[in-house]
Amino acid sequence: MNKRSQYILIAVLAAILVVNLVIVFCLDALAPDKTPTPTPTQATTVPTQAPTAPPTEPPTEPPTQAPTEPPYESFVLTFTGDSTLGTEEEWWDQSDNFINTIGTDYDYPFRNVAEIFAGDDCTFTNLEGVLAEKGVGTAQDKRFRFRGPLAYTQILTGSSVEAVSLANNHSYDYGYAGLTSTKNALDAAGVQYAEHLGSTLFTTQSGLKIGMYAINFIMDEADLRQEVADLRAAGAEIVILALHKGDEGIYSPTDAQVSLAHTAIDAGVDIVWGHNPHVLQKIEEYNGGIIMYSLGNFSFGGNRNPRDKDTAIVQQQIIREKDGTVHLGELTIIPCSVSSVTNYNNYQPTPYEEGSEEYNRVLSKLDGTYAGADIPPAYADPTDPTEAPTQKPTQKPTQAPTQKPTQAPTQKPTQAPTQKPTQAPTQKPTAAPTQAPTAAPTAAPTAAPTAAPTAAPTQAPTAAPTAAPTDAPTEAPTEAPTEPPVEPTEPPTQAATEAATE
Repeated sequence: MNKRSQYILIAVLAAILVVNLVIVFCLDALAPDKTPTPTPTQATTVPTQAPTAPPTEPPTEPPTQAPTEPPYESFVLTFTGDSTLGTEEEWWDQSDNFINTIGTDYDYPFRNVAEIFAGDDCTFTNLEGVLAEKGVGTAQDKRFRFRGPLAYTQILTGSSVEAVSLANNHSYDYGYAGLTSTKNALDAAGVQYAEHLGSTLFTTQSGLKIGMYAINFIMDEADLRQEVADLRAAGAEIVILALHKGDEGIYSPTDAQVSLAHTAIDAGVDIVWGHNPHVLQKIEEYNGGIIMYSLGNFSFGGNRNPRDKDTAIVQQQIIREKDGTVHLGELTIIPCSVSSVTNYNNYQPTPYEEGSEEYNRVLSKLDGTYAGADIPPAYADPTDPTEAPTQKPTQKPTQAPTQKPTQAPTQKPTQAPTQKPTQAPTQKPTAAPTQAPTAAPTAAPTAAPTAAPTAAPTQAPTAAPTAAPTDAPTEAPTEAPTEPPVEPTEPPTQAATEAATE
């Protein structure tokens, strides 16, 4: 084959190859795409931009809100009557006397009321008698001489009794040595006190500053006004007058009691706390103050079986406003018996059951409506203040001890205690109460009786207390009769019929 033919053959083959390539390319282009499609991932798509704006405002209040601060501060002061933490010198060995009943069980006397005392800001009682060991001082030549051992300060501190009055007719039963022993014992125990014509100024652990002035029968109005002014100038927010005055066994205050109490309130005293009659007398609101004319006996070792065993715990609420002003709030009354048994005195004050006949009888004595007969003792005129000192004793320093009883509240309460049988209100009163509470009247008519009763009412008491023979006196005189009666040499086989008291 010649070269020309070879070129032609090569050209034809090249053409055929090109045509085949074109056909293959076209077929491939027209065929469906069989390349596997990748499976999409599930990764979260990141937004292309941040939110346009933050929330328009924060939550309206935080999840937990701090408690609202109370609009005022509330304090509670507790008052009781005569507490003789001891016995008459000639009764010392008798089995039923205070000493042998208590022994070393110092919690015994106030066991049934200790919870009430522990829940307040300050508890007061009238300490009627001497704390001294045998041989200290000389028993005075008088009908009744009351003494208990020095260890009995533990009765007070162990039951949260923070203050006592020594202005009474038994603080000198063992002369000035006996009184000095008593004051030294109270100082050592951290118990506040005021003696006759003396004052004390102290601050409770809850922060209330209290001034107390004390009187045993005799008062000079000018001295009283000066004492009140001095206490106020020293920072006293509340001023209390401990007043030992009145006729024993008489349920109505005398004209002299009313006049003196009114004078004290007019002079700037907030609370008149009365004792001496050994029975309950009315409570009166007067000129913005409160007057407790007599709270009777309380844990009273001076009478083994008193004819009238009624007594009461009275609690006065104190309000301190935000601007610092202080005024009286609500008054709470807890009717009690001086004994936890009915047929004799076991020296253990116990609240009456609310609504009982005894409970209501106590309320009637404190609102001045009690219609029972007076029970005056059968001995000399008790109003003769022969045992009051003739001059003002050296006053106790106004600074409180650095250490308080451990039972006192550890911080200032913001409202009245809630654990009391009858509690002070938790809502602030706008002023001192204008009327007595429905459950426990706090005030009787302000008018004083024109004279002390000269005879017992003809109407018998609605529910007379257990009585003993009428020949045994019930309360203690303030002056010893010329010939003291002979006390029994043997203890009674049962509850003593009725031991004379003072």
